[in-house]
Amino acid sequence: MMHNMINATETEIGMVGGFAFDVGQCVNHRSGGMPSIVIGRHKTSKGREQYHLREIELGAHRYRVMQGDFLVPMSASAAECGACRCAKVCPLRRAN
Repeated sequence: MMHNMINATETEIGMVGGFAFDVGQCVNHRSGGMPSIVIGRHKTSKGREQYHLREIELGAHRYRVMQGDFLVPMSASAAECGACRCAKVCPLRRAN
């Protein structure tokens, strides 16, 4: 049975609980050179996590798709957070 992906929630397509990163979470490439915000996520047909990212430092039009294997979480104390233009709305900073 085909799912209507446009209107389906993550629960309906069986994706809840299987992701390493949440939408809105700050992540970085494991090399440390790409601080970004997760703006979307999905799983490939082989079950691998793919994340849609917006890079923080390079402007509003810098979007990337990355495999979850190459990403690491950022914390509110990360050096990249100090100069982040999203600091006023950051969920990490509001929690602290």
